[in-house]
Amino acid sequence: MANIIWDKFSEDEKNEYIEFLKIFGSLSGLFKDNKEGANSRKPYLYYRNHEQLFSRVFNVEDLTRKDSAFDALAPWKGERIGIGLKTWIHTKDCTYQKVAEFNKLAPEVIEPLIKNGTPEEVIYKISELRNERIMLDKRLYRTDMDVYHFITRDDDVMNIIETSYDLIDIKSIELIKSDGKTYSFKDKLHKYKFYKSKSVLLEEFDASQGEIITKIPIQQFDDPFELIRMIKIPEQL
Repeated sequence: MANIIWDKFSEDEKNEYIEFLKIFGSLSGLFKDNKEGANSRKPYLYYRNHEQLFSRVFNVEDLTRKDSAFDALAPWKGERIGIGLKTWIHTKDCTYQKVAEFNKLAPEVIEPLIKNGTPEEVIYKISELRNERIMLDKRLYRTDMDVYHFITRDDDVMNIIETSYDLIDIKSIELIKSDGKTYSFKDKLHKYKFYKSKSVLLEEFDASQGEIITKIPIQQFDDPFELIRMIKIPEQL
């Protein structure tokens, strides 16, 4: 279990964060149609609501509108931490999640290399581009450390997990397989997939039980409108 920044927050901050997540989760029925099936008891959390909540509760700078490699910047006791925020439905312990897009660079840089180069050259270039983007924002925001803070949503629970936000280790890159459309590769720390069609890079994240910092029980209301009726709107003066 990687508890990288969670213990840096005060108990009041953590409790407020958890309480808001419980509220968001209780309203899941408003936003999803699947009342049955494998994901029917997995709460809904819109990624943008998660980003806004994190910045609000922990008083960090929201970078989500700045086209940054990081979603938030947290200055703590002279240390500056770049934070990537993610949330997804827990379907299995290890899943691939998007970490970068290369739409602007694809036509001139990536596609010619796919056409004329080797798969190894493609994954090296993708890795270099990924690292350049991270290093650019590390210099811009002067971060001393970077971390992913993410929430997976399983049956009636939200799981808080953290992991290091690493550069791709160029020296240890190894191609796993490629069919010209998807490039699977790894370094000494992580596994990656690059999809040609959307020019996106995915990284494998581990959300197994041993990685979970905190499990938040979620009560989902069968009729969330009844919960909304409990909200009292103050009369305008």
